[in-house]
Amino acid sequence: MKKLAYLSVFAGLFLTGCIAGDYGIKPADPQMNEQDEILTLAGAVSVAEVAAIDLAAVEADSVAVGTVTVTGLDAADDVKYYVTFDDVYEFEVASDLELSVRELQAMVENAYGKRPENRTFETVVKVNAIVDGTALLYESEAFDVVLKPEAPFISSAYYLIGNMNDWNDKNALDYKFSHSDKDVYADPVFTITFTAGADCYWKIIPQSNYDAGNAWNEGATGVLGVAVDGDTAKEGKLVTTAPQAGKIAEEGMYMMTINMMDYTYSIKALAPEYYLLGDTPFSWNVNDKNFMMYPESKTVMSYTTEFAGNIKFINANDMGTDNWGACYGTPKDGDTALNAPLQQNSGAIHVPETGYYTFRADIGSMTYTWTKVEVAATYKSMAVVGNFQGWNPGNPDTQMKEIAPHNWFISGLEVDAEFKIAANGTWDDSWGENTLEESNFCVLAGGGNCKIVPGTYDILFNDITKQCVVIAK
Repeated sequence: MKKLAYLSVFAGLFLTGCIAGDYGIKPADPQMNEQDEILTLAGAVSVAEVAAIDLAAVEADSVAVGTVTVTGLDAADDVKYYVTFDDVYEFEVASDLELSVRELQAMVENAYGKRPENRTFETVVKVNAIVDGTALLYESEAFDVVLKPEAPFISSAYYLIGNMNDWNDKNALDYKFSHSDKDVYADPVFTITFTAGADCYWKIIPQSNYDAGNAWNEGATGVLGVAVDGDTAKEGKLVTTAPQAGKIAEEGMYMMTINMMDYTYSIKALAPEYYLLGDTPFSWNVNDKNFMMYPESKTVMSYTTEFAGNIKFINANDMGTDNWGACYGTPKDGDTALNAPLQQNSGAIHVPETGYYTFRADIGSMTYTWTKVEVAATYKSMAVVGNFQGWNPGNPDTQMKEIAPHNWFISGLEVDAEFKIAANGTWDDSWGENTLEESNFCVLAGGGNCKIVPGTYDILFNDITKQCVVIAK
């Protein structure tokens, strides 16, 4: 027998059942000061340890965490059993010391997270008994309970393979899903942005396959696909048993998101345009298309101006729906870091300090950066000039509006094959000398005219970076 304490108030020490918290977990009651008198009576509690418990392998609803033997309590009027783990989590149990798998899963997740590794808890069994009207507490010696939580296999990284990289496992290394810096069991979501041609087939290779030297191993932790070959569903379940190739029917830019805790995927078509939302000079209206970001590549876009306060941005395909969950922000609301991860359905990004910056977002790597910039010149006005308006920098019909400091915009302008942008109603400062015939974005320079396919456009121009975007109406 370890010890036997005479307690004057039995009900004050132990609560019946488990209270508060998910799945009935409760912290152990605070330690009580024992009475000075320690009685030595004929009673003892001993516990035999059990082997490590893999909760994923337990077929029943409950499992014993030990085998208890109690002696000397034959005359007890009432006996109750409690199991305490790490002096933090306490449960009332029957004499078989069985606890529900659900409770144990919740406890180990709460203490250590979801990663399926053996976790050791220092455990004590307490037995309360009423003998001749006296409340008595018996404790076992401490013993170990080893638990492994149930969780699916999640690799450290994933790669998209398919027609987009000629089904070449080495080329697939350039198609890595982005992920936060959290443990994959704390954050099981991975994303990738990519361009797909028509009838583009795909599968997913985990990092563990590359680590094993066999990218195409299609075992239980191997290549991921769908159950039916050529499935064009935009969302569904991923399988590793006989994985088939999913298919994207239409060419375009896409974002694929996979959640490896439940082995699901979703695919969303992306427009090439992204729009800033935020505090002044922007707005929090998800229908406002004034503040288009300047596309530097298919996955990188930027905006340069005087920033103050918070911002987010959104893809054009998600605008007009009030779908704030589709906005890109950052995990830490109000983060002022110069470099940080991007995340949808998350907090606002805060400028490091009020001033002129280039905000650059990369949805390929799901990161963003702030770069401080200097302003070399300030202009009173800006105009789009060309043969369509008589090559007149002062023509009032083609004057642009400054929608944010050093960002100029004009909507629905009919333009012929060439144009330039000129400042202050004169030719002293003007820019062209580039082509927009095959792209809607370029950086203008001094000199010749800018070539464009004749049509009606919205035009956006930044006089600091000389970035120019034209959007066909």
